[in-house]
Amino acid sequence: YGIKFDITDFIQAAMAVQPQIFTRESLQNIFQRLSRIEQTRRHAKPYQDLALFSIDIVQHPQSKQYIPRTDEWLRVTLHTIDYIGLALGLSDEQASSLPQDVVMAMLVGRLDELYRCMDRLKEQRRKRRLVQNKDDTTTCEEEEEAVELWENQIETLLEAEKMAIEKITGAFF
Repeated sequence: YGIKFDITDFIQAAMAVQPQIFTRESLQNIFQRLSRIEQTRRHAKPYQDLALFSIDIVQHPQSKQYIPRTDEWLRVTLHTIDYIGLALGLSDEQASSLPQDVVMAMLVGRLDELYRCMDRLKEQRRKRRLVQNKDDTTTCEEEEEAVELWENQIETLLEAEKMAIEKITGAFF
């Protein structure tokens, strides 16, 4: 299951993992470089995915635990940030755990975002139903069915991504 992330997700995760080392200023060069890569990729293939990074959730063949598998761009960027961390004063141990810590912070950040999205969706449904109960002429039945169909599809996608991430974060926390 591929979960997509952009540059901001990556930078925020790095800052959350090592806030004393990684600040917006210390990550400015990597942000600019990643922004150029992202723009080049978008212009090369106009209909390409808008996200720069992807994490797949896969089941380990032996342990049967769910693990994150990063795409090539994210692996390279994590390797780079590992070296940046060393240069900025992280110990070898801290720097070596940095890639996994950043990936987990990205997943936890997305999980928080999914919870907020699902809460907003439920709140919008509640508000719409309150309006409908007050005035049955606000929308026609066909429009209401179409809205409910879209909401159900959105909720299904959000729930699938949430469940996939919970499999990973539950394994590490």
